[in-house]
Amino acid sequence: MAFIELKPSVGFDAADGEGVLLESLQGTLYRLTPSATDILTLGLQVTTHEDLLVGLASRYDADRETLQQGIHALLHQLEQLDLLHTPDPPFAQTAFHSCFPYQHQPRRGSVPLEEDWDFLLTGVATPSSLPSFSWWQRLHAWHSAFTALRLLQGEEKAPSQWSERGWPGWSRAHQYLASLWPGAVAFASSSLPEIIHLARRELLFCLCLVRLIAPEALCVARSVAFCAYLCRAGIPAHVTIGRDRFAKNERFEFHAWVEVDGVVVNDIPEVATGYSPLVRIPL
Repeated sequence: MAFIELKPSVGFDAADGEGVLLESLQGTLYRLTPSATDILTLGLQVTTHEDLLVGLASRYDADRETLQQGIHALLHQLEQLDLLHTPDPPFAQTAFHSCFPYQHQPRRGSVPLEEDWDFLLTGVATPSSLPSFSWWQRLHAWHSAFTALRLLQGEEKAPSQWSERGWPGWSRAHQYLASLWPGAVAFASSSLPEIIHLARRELLFCLCLVRLIAPEALCVARSVAFCAYLCRAGIPAHVTIGRDRFAKNERFEFHAWVEVDGVVVNDIPEVATGYSPLVRIPL
């Protein structure tokens, strides 16, 4: 157990020595000083207070008392902001892969392959035989995507505009996604590659709706809508918020995309190489 533990809803990134904390339930962003970034980075790695002091002493020319004051000040602030994880009651989270009981058991026999637009996105040929997805299911999924967009409409900001004041509408959207998250996969008899391919195929239908309702929607709104679409269809999906690893673009310091079992389904697979994942919602 690490000496400092953040809540599961809190993401931390220390790119370029300038740490940020993103509280995903409210969409609140906190920026840390370089010294606070070092303390938190080490505190998440070591297991005891003494190990943290030793690590900080190797970086800073300061006496033990000064280092202890810095640690106490950071812990106090994190506690005041309700960002620290409390071990009682313990946090229990079902393993995500348990939702896919057959993900490592593809259907027997050869499956015909074809190169379609999904191949252009990933460079990997995927099965053409996919689970059926009725227009009735698609209509319900559209409704959920529309509802998710309405929760953000009129209050949407670029990810780079997240601040200590929070993001109005984000909390309601987060709660809505959590309410949609399926307890079991609707396509449990299908392999994981088939479910991934199905999700990417449905992206086109969801984006058509987004373009009609919010033609200038940014990545967060598009991802929230698509996540709601997939969850309503019975495919457990998450929105991942990442921070630019190089922090060169001040306007778009953050980016959002959708993942199914850790696989990106609405962006290029290599998107995480340019962004450090902070949080995934719903939790």
